[in-house]
Amino acid sequence: MRIARKYLKDSGCEQIFHVMSRVVERRLIFGDEEKGMLQQIMRQLEGFSGCEVLTYCMMGNHVHLLLRVPRKPELAMISEDEVMMRVGKAYPREFVEELEECVRGMRGMGQDGEAEAVLDQYRRRMYDLSEFMKGFKQRVTQWINRRMDRSGTLWEERFKSYLVEGEIGTIRRVAGYIDLNPVRAGLVEEAGDYKWSGYGETSRGGVLGRGGIRWIMRYPGDKGNGQAVVDRYGEYLRSRKSSVGEGRRADRGNIGHRAGLQLLMNGLVVGDERRVKGHMQRLADLGLIRGREDLPGAGGSAMDEGIYFARRRRQSASSGQFNRGKGAV
Repeated sequence: MRIARKYLKDSGCEQIFHVMSRVVERRLIFGDEEKGMLQQIMRQLEGFSGCEVLTYCMMGNHVHLLLRVPRKPELAMISEDEVMMRVGKAYPREFVEELEECVRGMRGMGQDGEAEAVLDQYRRRMYDLSEFMKGFKQRVTQWINRRMDRSGTLWEERFKSYLVEGEIGTIRRVAGYIDLNPVRAGLVEEAGDYKWSGYGETSRGGVLGRGGIRWIMRYPGDKGNGQAVVDRYGEYLRSRKSSVGEGRRADRGNIGHRAGLQLLMNGLVVGDERRVKGHMQRLADLGLIRGREDLPGAGGSAMDEGIYFARRRRQSASSGQFNRGKGAV
């Protein structure tokens, strides 16, 4: 997945990814306080990175995030003031003051190039999916290890992700899959009752997640009654509850349990047929997968609304090439 993600990422345009990371041995170590800290760390890195969390769900042993990664500007276009502002979102005030003093001192000695090099260390970490997840997992590991007097790795492996493409309906279905996780797990009856998710946080009056829900519901410029947009999303989630049972896909057009797991374990990209085929052709042209004839087509019937996915079956140890699956979610 690492090789595919490298080539699916495109810093020249806005992209959306569904990301999941699981605790080693799948141990249930995230209680209420831990989930609250995960939320806090997530919001800190959101402010620093420029990536937007559209929605999320903190479960007992894993985390789901739906991340919008904006087009990455040229490093020189990220001003010093913006760097300091973003660093202040994720680091203590004392750290920011020391950084400001360091840069100011270099400029005072005429070392503008050295000052820019220091700032570039932070600029390079912005607007980047991998850097966001690296920082998130490192900070959570450090906090959990201190809290539980443990050492070593916390996470099972590298995070899993797939690219979400196409119309807003695709993005909305993926968001619904994430926010319905606690309902699917039997933890709550209604998605809004689970406070460690994007919808749960926002339905309780939290303001930080409203921008993401506006985006999911395609009201990104709505500055009026934000609660009305949240309510519409809640209605959407309730309309999708019929297929949250284990393994069921009774609601056509919904991402059910098995389809969601399949995407997370082996997915590369989900979206409309044209875009999925376009991404797969690019990977084929790069030699990462073999043959256009195996690109996803119109097979499958779980979604009859034109949403397709491409998945890998396994990675060859000798060639590094990907085998492709095909079908509709």
